[in-house]
Amino acid sequence: VDPPTRLNGRWAVIMECVDGASARALLRAHGPMPVTVALEIVQEVARALDHVYHLPGPSGDALELVHRDLKPANLQLTAGGEVKILDFGTARARFEAREAETTRSIAGTYGYIAPERLHGVDTSAGDIYSLGMVLYRLLTARKADPRKLQQSLDDSKSALPELHKALALAKEMCAEEPEDRPTAREVERQCRRLRAEIDGPDLRMWSPDAVNPVVGMSEDELVGKTLSATFAMQTEEVSITCSRTSLLMLASLTGVNLILVVSAVAVVAIIALALVLWSLRAPSPVAAPEP
Repeated sequence: VDPPTRLNGRWAVIMECVDGASARALLRAHGPMPVTVALEIVQEVARALDHVYHLPGPSGDALELVHRDLKPANLQLTAGGEVKILDFGTARARFEAREAETTRSIAGTYGYIAPERLHGVDTSAGDIYSLGMVLYRLLTARKADPRKLQQSLDDSKSALPELHKALALAKEMCAEEPEDRPTAREVERQCRRLRAEIDGPDLRMWSPDAVNPVVGMSEDELVGKTLSATFAMQTEEVSITCSRTSLLMLASLTGVNLILVVSAVAVVAIIALALVLWSLRAPSPVAAPEP
């Protein structure tokens, strides 16, 4: 996490500028990637995930950091063949008195979210599922969908044996049960083994011709936009204890209900006042004459 700094009297966050193109942009421009290139990208991401998960934290224990939103748009490739993982904004790790409770909100992108994360189970196996869907996307340029993955695996069995091997790894990574998926270190090892068995370009040779034209196509979509956020500072330390989504929804619903109650009371009061006025203005009944 990059700490904020002051520039010209305003708060700012200075981050590394990764000059390149996202895997999503490359898929749109070129279609499916070569099998060896897709495997090398996933190998590099798996190596990084294994590193940050086992990296010792301030207390000496493993950070157990998980990204929770792996997708082609969050993988940046440079013309020199480097792979950068972007957007750790929804990541979680083990910090003493710093970990946010995020069980009430689901982090991730549709199609890449592991099934167990929909039930609040958030482990490193969820990142492996997402990375498996990323591998499928890089190989086929199709939308992330486990049913389409199985179909592509069946179609490539006899016609495209090299693609079939890579898709079989993606299928294993996207197993329904978390315990049936390989670890990040196992994914790295399998990608390296498959690359040795398959002929094709490596990432370093493929990147210049693929990345440079895409980088020059258009400016970054965030250029010219103003990003802002407001935080309630109750103490000297910023502390987030739970997701505010449910609280905001409750407040919204309560506000709507309050308006309805006030409106109903006002209508009842008007009707009551009208009845009182009508009874005061109504003529008194004429008494019957004495016989």
